[in-house]
Parts: sequence; C-alpha cells; structure tokens
Amino acid sequence: MTTFTYIETFAGIGGFRQALDKLGGQCVLSSEIDKFANQAYEVLYGEPTAGDITKIDAKDAPDHDLLVGGFPYN
Repeated sequence: MTTFTYIETFAGIGGFRQALDKLGGQCVLSSEIDKFANQAYEVLYGEPTAGDITKIDAKDAPDHDLLVGGFPYN
C-alpha cells in the first residue's frame, strides 16, 4: 500500500529507494547521471532513471510528497 510518493535525485544505486519503499513510499521519478549506477539501478528496480537532473524541466516532474537526494560525488 502506497502511503506517499517521492522523487529520488542523485539516486546512485537507490539507497533512498531501499528505505522509502519499505516505509510504503512509491518512487515517481529518479535521476542519476553516472552510467554504471544507472545500469545497477535498472537491474535492481526494473526501470531506468531519468538520467541527468539538469536536463529535466521542473514542470515535467510528477506530483510528489517528498523530494530526496544523495550527495553528488564529483
């Protein structure tokens, strides 16, 4: 049962998603720029991320209750 929706930015391999899904969350958008992290994310969750967050227009983001983001490492 979904209790809230969220967007995961700078997702890496989905650390936030692991926790938030267990709490009843549903990810409506994820973004990650790293090629290898994206490959792992797709294997783990069965869907690719939206890629580079700077290429996503804010108006295209789905409605969500929570926005989370990892720390960029570059």
